[in-house]
Amino acid sequence: MYTSLFGGKKLKKILIIGAGFLQSFLIERAKQLGYYTIALDKNSESIGFKYSDKYYIADIVDKVKCLEIAKKEKIDAVITGATDYGVLTVSFIAEKLNLKAVNYETVELVKNKYRVRKVFFENKVDELEHFHEISDIENLKEQEFKLPLIVKPIDGSGSKGITKVIDQQTLREAISFALDNSIEKKALMESFISGEEYGVESFVYEGEVYLLGILKKKITREPFYAEVCHEILPNNKTGKNIERVVKKAINTLGIDFGSVNMDLIITELGKIVVIDVGVRMGGNLIGSHIIPIGKRLDYLGLIINTAFNDFDKSLLEKIDFNKFNPIQTRILTLDSGIVKELPNVELIEKKYAVKIFHNLYKGKEINEYKNNLDSSGYIISFDNNNIGKNLNNAFKEFNKSIVRY
Repeated sequence: MYTSLFGGKKLKKILIIGAGFLQSFLIERAKQLGYYTIALDKNSESIGFKYSDKYYIADIVDKVKCLEIAKKEKIDAVITGATDYGVLTVSFIAEKLNLKAVNYETVELVKNKYRVRKVFFENKVDELEHFHEISDIENLKEQEFKLPLIVKPIDGSGSKGITKVIDQQTLREAISFALDNSIEKKALMESFISGEEYGVESFVYEGEVYLLGILKKKITREPFYAEVCHEILPNNKTGKNIERVVKKAINTLGIDFGSVNMDLIITELGKIVVIDVGVRMGGNLIGSHIIPIGKRLDYLGLIINTAFNDFDKSLLEKIDFNKFNPIQTRILTLDSGIVKELPNVELIEKKYAVKIFHNLYKGKEINEYKNNLDSSGYIISFDNNNIGKNLNNAFKEFNKSIVRY
């Protein structure tokens, strides 16, 4: 038996769906809290397996197979984080075993970007009006769609398969790209909205929505729209408007439990448009570092313990939006090539007061950064006085110092 540090309740096993780099922080925290950790991932070399008490090699999208493992292990809780692919499986297992998780029907809704967009339109959550679902490119009638458009997989994640379309000639190519990256082989076309992009991390318990942090984001240039940098912000007038839209979106979708990661755009005219919703903690170090460090919140512990229905409301009530530790993160969007020699990471970290996580090794091919799967890792900057400057300089030196074939 194991004991929670939050409520003293004796607990046994927690199943973590996904064991990649971003899920490894959840596994480590669960072990620190005294739980027996079981990890699932189809990649036999997943880094999270190194930290778990036990692991299984299994496709996290295969919810039936994952349920068999959960039953075999007689788990007491199930979670995932930083990936959309495991969310449906978590809810499926929780429903079958009477565990705590987001309602399965709600997750099915949120996983379908077209259905989300339709619900938002019908309930006037935001002001995006033109959106279409497509599964058969042969029946496409280009003249029906007003350009420019954003085309994306209906069930995608990590900015994969997304393209901006500015002319009819590239529309079919963009749809094919999105369909190829969709599990359901469906794509969503919606009006392109220009403006500043933000990320919002929230937590919901028994229907009450707690905003944890608003993040300013930097995105790659056209035609791909992938996240590059994140910085936590105070809850000023803009933040209040964001909070209103986020809470309405969460309540409209019927999300009544757990982490919610949301992306939105604020136009030059101040209109707020929600562009993506995930019912799990944010990736790209949002859930594992930005919120915990920036807001002084044991966010990973909160996620883990509430899966056992061990909820401490006071942790969230203490959050002050206008008080936070400065923190910025940057994805390692490196120049392409094959790694011959790696830089001295410790030297760069010490020089610029940063922390670097990377997945590079001699002989690895670095791809052009088009979506999160092309990431080579992350840099975190904490220096209050030179946070942005140090982040950029550390990135440039790290990138330049890699010897490539």
